[in-house]
Amino acid sequence: MGQLYSTTAVDYSETPPVGGQRDPVWADCTGTVYAALIRPENAVHSLEHGVRVDHLRPGDGHGRRRPGAHRLVAGRPGLMLSPYQGQGAAISLQAWDHQLRVRSAADPKLAQFAYLLAFNPDSTPEPGATCESPGFLLGPPPVD
Repeated sequence: MGQLYSTTAVDYSETPPVGGQRDPVWADCTGTVYAALIRPENAVHSLEHGVRVDHLRPGDGHGRRRPGAHRLVAGRPGLMLSPYQGQGAAISLQAWDHQLRVRSAADPKLAQFAYLLAFNPDSTPEPGATCESPGFLLGPPPVD
C-alpha cells in the first residue's frame, strides 16, 4: 500500500472517499462531532487508523442536529461525524475500502457497521494507530 500522503486536494473516485491518498494529519476521531466540513484528505487518514466516518449530507444535518447519529458517535473512541457535500444519502458510513449509505440514524446497520469494521485488524491498514489528533481539533485546515 505504501505511504500515500498529499497535502493538496485529492480527486477521489468515491463520494465520500473510502481510502487512497491522504493528508499526513488525520482528523481527530475520538468520538468527535464536527459541525463544519473537514477536508476529505484528513478524514481518509483517520480511516487508515481503523475508524469509521459518518457524514451527514448538508441540508439534512449541516446546521441541524441528527440525534441518533450524534448519539452513536459522540464520545466513542474511533468514531467521528462530519458533514459532507454531494454524498447522495442522508448518512454515509466509511471504513477503509467499505461504505454504507442509509436514510436514517435509526437504521440498525449503523451500529452493525461500526461493530464489524471499527478497528478491525483484517480491514484496517494501521490497526492500533491512535485516533487522537489534538492539533487538528484546535485548528482543522480549511476546506478547498
